[in-house]
Amino acid sequence: MTKQNLCRTFYLGSLCLSILLTISSSQASTVNFSLHSIYLPGNFSSGGFITGNFDWNYTAGDFENGSGQFNALDIPGYGNDLSGLVITIELKSIEISLAGNFHDKNLDISLKLATELSPTQTSLLDYQHSSYELSATNKGRFSSGSIVPAAVPIPATAWLFGCAILGLFGCNKKNSQAG
Repeated sequence: MTKQNLCRTFYLGSLCLSILLTISSSQASTVNFSLHSIYLPGNFSSGGFITGNFDWNYTAGDFENGSGQFNALDIPGYGNDLSGLVITIELKSIEISLAGNFHDKNLDISLKLATELSPTQTSLLDYQHSSYELSATNKGRFSSGSIVPAAVPIPATAWLFGCAILGLFGCNKKNSQAG
């Protein structure tokens, strides 16, 4: 086998492999969302913003039937322990509450969204229907906040595909100059 044929075979094989990997990895997708500027009025030493992020896992082409799970969550007056919380994430709402009474603290947070979660668009809170209760005296409605999707990174298979294409063109250019 000549060097030219070996080069073409290598790059065509890389191209085929990257196409197969792209197709197989596109079946499942994940979007990471961040809680942005969700403000809890009140006196909190660490500030009054709920912070955190969660992943929404779905099958490609079926975002609506996915499911979400928080990776991190920090609630003023409560902390960041996820183990004692019951969290339900849906396209139009996020509900956070305690599984039971935890050190005499109430915790009931209802984040209703004005628009459904989207892998590409920010979803604003519906301030009229979003509410919180952290104790008998610390409850009310939110006045700011949104759920923001993270930028979707280019998958490694796309980089491999691009490199294989560039290599194939480079190999052809080198061979055409030699001939």
